[in-house]
Formats: sequence, C-alpha cells, structure tokens
Amino acid sequence: MNNSRRIVVACAMAAVLACLTVGCTDAQQRKELKKALPDLAGTSDGSALGDSSVTGLAAFAYKVNGKLVQPGKRGADGTVSFLASVSGDLNGDGRNDRAVVLVLNSVGSGIFYHLNVFLDDGKSEWRLVGEEFLGDRIRFDFLEIYAEGSVSSITGVPIHTNDYGTLVVAFSTRSSEQSFAEEPSLYFTKHWKVEDGRLVLLEDY
Repeated sequence: MNNSRRIVVACAMAAVLACLTVGCTDAQQRKELKKALPDLAGTSDGSALGDSSVTGLAAFAYKVNGKLVQPGKRGADGTVSFLASVSGDLNGDGRNDRAVVLVLNSVGSGIFYHLNVFLDDGKSEWRLVGEEFLGDRIRFDFLEIYAEGSVSSITGVPIHTNDYGTLVVAFSTRSSEQSFAEEPSLYFTKHWKVEDGRLVLLEDY
C-alpha cells in the first residue's frame, strides 16, 4: 500500500514538474519573440527589397506627391507598397545609388505609380534627388541603371559608355481614347540622369 502511494505521489510530482518546465519554456519563447519583433521593425529601411547595399545606411525617406510615406502602412491618401528596386552608380562617384518604384493604392480613385531616386552621399545617408509620377494603373515592365556591361532589355544592344549612369523605366499605359477597363496599349521607356545633384528627364520613347 505504501509503495503504491509512493508511486502515485511520484507520478503526480513528475507531472507537475513537466507542466512547470513547459510553462517556463513557453514563457521564455514568448519573451524572446516579443523582444525580437521590435528589433525587426526597427530595421525596416527598404532593405526588404533584397539589396544588401543599404546595410549600415540610414533609412530611406520615401515620398509620394511630395509627402513622406511609410510603405506597408495606410496613410491619408491610401496604402503605399514597393514594386521594384535597382542599385547602381547614378552620378559617377563610384557608390551604388538607389531607384525605387512605389505604388499608391488609393482605394477607389486609382492605383498610382511613383519613382523615388536616392543618392548615397558617402556619409551613411540616402539623399532623395527626385520623385516622379509614372501614371495611373500602368503595366510596369522594368527598372534599370545602365553600367559597364549593360545590354538594352529592348534591343539587346550593348549600352554605350556615354549612357552609363542612365536610369530607365519601361511600362505600358493607355491612350487618351482608352478606358481603364482596357489593357494598356502604349509602350514607353523614360530615361533620367542625375546632373548637379538633380534628377533630369532626358526623353520618352
């Protein structure tokens, strides 16, 4: 009888100990997760676009229609999200600069595409040198910065050295006769260069 009682007590104590251990482990995991979430949120500087060149640099100050926006969060004009990003030397200083296409979904009035262009100033900061409106409900194709070894995505011809540092955006848009229910029929490429610290539109094709 005493042996049976000891076995029952031992089993009960083992069960309590197991519960306590699991509870402590769960609590520790929750504590670690809670600590990790702010750390991850604190690194939201655009590097989620997959380019490690932003490591160690200050956060981007994205703008749409001249207003600061935070991609992924709803603002007064709608929600802004990333569409495309490219890195390359835009001003010939040997540092990788950055161009980003942002999409503003205004929930009702349109889906607007915007270009933001940043220079790496060499002082651990990104400087916005241009914001350009691309269009409403366009069909985006590609975003490039020409450099040594670049080949035209359209013609397949190697890029001339004079065009190194040129930023190119290609997309389709609608003619004035088309409704938004129709597929865009006009194909455009837009070209920019950075001159004297400013983004300058060269031409539309």
